[in-house]
Amino acid sequence: MPNTLLEAMQADVPIVATAVGAVPEVVGTSAAARLVAPGSAAALVEAIEHALIQGICPRPPQRATQR
Repeated sequence: MPNTLLEAMQADVPIVATAVGAVPEVVGTSAAARLVAPGSAAALVEAIEHALIQGICPRPPQRATQR
């Protein structure tokens, strides 16, 4: 399982991922997660557009403290 998936869940940001391995079990039925079939570029594009257009991304991610 990708660490970025766990980090996105912890940061409460939208998730767009392929439904492979344990990813579907980890994200469960989260409204912030969109899973697409592996190898489907069109489905991936649609899921990303949906996240951007439908407002699933209400705020930009928080940046680490700058030095």
